[in-house]
Amino acid sequence: MPDKAALITRRQRLLGRNMSLFYEDPVHFVRGEGVWLRDADGRRYLDCYNNVPHVGHCHPRVVEAITRQASTLNTHTRYLHDIAPRMAQAVSGRTGVIATNHTYHGNSAAGL
Repeated sequence: MPDKAALITRRQRLLGRNMSLFYEDPVHFVRGEGVWLRDADGRRYLDCYNNVPHVGHCHPRVVEAITRQASTLNTHTRYLHDIAPRMAQAVSGRTGVIATNHTYHGNSAAGL
């Protein structure tokens, strides 16, 4: 397993320095299960941040569903498929979609 310094160097080389980390001394998580994360040194952390309240890390039903889907088709936004509208309709019961051009939601310089 690469050490933390090597991972930081690789991240900066591949993603650029503008893709910042959350902490000056970032934690190197290597495993998650339920509400717990483990770092490279074996320390356990209660995860109250990464969508854990929904299903936790490595939930067996979610892992099985992801495995089943990945063995069938890897859908990606670069290709034509209707998964996003179907998911939105299943959750909301609505059929409308809002789309924008030249925008990005995430860890971009404009959003920071």
